[in-house]
Amino acid sequence: MRALILLTAIALFALPGCSSDDCVDADECFKGEACVEGRCQQATGNNANNVNNANNVNNANNANNANNVNNANNSNSSNNSNNANNSNTNQACIADPFDACMDEENSNNNTWPGQAVTSMTRGCPVGNELRTLDTVISGRMCPLEPADIYRFIFYECEVGFVIEGILTPKDDCDPSLVKFDISGYGGRCGGDNENLRCEVRPDGTQHIQLLVPGTDFAQGSEVYFYVETPEEVDVEFEYDLQLIVRP
Repeated sequence: MRALILLTAIALFALPGCSSDDCVDADECFKGEACVEGRCQQATGNNANNVNNANNVNNANNANNANNVNNANNSNSSNNSNNANNSNTNQACIADPFDACMDEENSNNNTWPGQAVTSMTRGCPVGNELRTLDTVISGRMCPLEPADIYRFIFYECEVGFVIEGILTPKDDCDPSLVKFDISGYGGRCGGDNENLRCEVRPDGTQHIQLLVPGTDFAQGSEVYFYVETPEEVDVEFEYDLQLIVRP
């Protein structure tokens, strides 16, 4: 009986795949064994190939995952760089109200009726002869100012003409921080007057064009150009305001 038990034990140890532990890959088996269908077994040629293939697949997946992580990191870095650039542009004209400019030289344009654009009336002050204009006013918008207002008087006549205002900020301001508007004859930007056109150009300049149709009644009128900033933000910038009267 003892001989039978001894022979049985020797036979069990001689069988291939002696390890009975469950496995996921060959690293969990003894040297010379392969993980086949979840069990550690004696490695054969086919099993070894399967193990190598599995390892290759895992390595490829790991490499792809690493590449994806790197690509994601690069993408995040690019986004962060873009966000930083946008932030710098948006903050270019933001000012500290406790350490900001005071536009004392042109303080007369801070309240209505504003600063007169020119001492000479334009349009058709005499007869139907159009008197044109092309002038540039340099100004500075400070955080504590409500607005810079420019008053422009003109005469209508039988000859139609265009009044145009072009605002060019000298600083690299975000367009949302600079407001350019008109009132008086023709209404305000955003209204329903088909003879009034307001737009922000790609270069950051803001254009207002007002068409004054010809009329049989020669009469004086006026418009007001406003340079403003959002109330919730303290903004400081210099600008050029070009005013034009043309056919």
